[in-house]
Amino acid sequence: MLLGLMGFLAIVFGLIIGHKISKHFVLFGTVQGILEQKMTFYVIGLGISFFIFAGISKAAGILPSDQKKTDSSSYVTQSQKRTSDATKSEKSDDSSLVSSTTNEPEESYESSDASDESDSDVSTNTESDYILPDADKAYYTRNELSELDAQELRLAKNEIYARHGLLFKDQELQRYFDSKSWYQGSIPPGKFDDNVLNKYEKENIDLIVSMQKDS
Repeated sequence: MLLGLMGFLAIVFGLIIGHKISKHFVLFGTVQGILEQKMTFYVIGLGISFFIFAGISKAAGILPSDQKKTDSSSYVTQSQKRTSDATKSEKSDDSSLVSSTTNEPEESYESSDASDESDSDVSTNTESDYILPDADKAYYTRNELSELDAQELRLAKNEIYARHGLLFKDQELQRYFDSKSWYQGSIPPGKFDDNVLNKYEKENIDLIVSMQKDS
C-alpha cells in the first residue's frame, strides 16, 4: 500500500519536474515536434523523480535493494505509455480541428451524381437503340411483337444476329446496323455460327419467323 502511494507520488512529482524543465527551454517546430519535445522533458522528469523516490524508499526500508531496478523500470515504462497516449490524444484533437476548419468544396458528390446520370443516359440510349432490348435474356410473346410491322419484324430478327457481329449481304440492313452505336460487324455471313445464340435468342427468332410466315 505504502509502496503504491510512493509510486503515485513519484509520477506526480516527475510530471511536475518535467513541466518545470520544459518552461526553461524554447520549444519550436511543428505541433508534433513540440509535443515530442514536451514528452521528452516529462520522461526526464519521471526518471529523476523515480531515482529520488527509489533512494528514499531504500533508505526507509520500503523498497528492497534487489527490487529497486525492476520496479523503478516498470514505473517508468507505465509513465511513458501514459504520456505517449496523452500525446496521441492531443495530436488527434489537433488533426480533428484542422479537418473541421478546412473549407473544402464538396464537388465530389455532385460529380458522382453527374457521372451516375451520364451513365444512366448512355445505358438508356443504348437500350432504346434496340428494337428488342431483352432478346438475349427474355422470351418475347406473340402479343408483344404484334405491335411491330413487317419491316420492324425483319429488323428485329436480324438485330439478334447483328448483336453477335454478323455482316449482312443486304446493303440496306448493313447501313441500318452501321448506324447503331453498339454494332461491331466482323463475321462474314457464310462463317456465322448459330451456336453463339442462346436459348432466348433462338426462341425469339423462331417466333419472329413464324409471325412473318403468317403475315
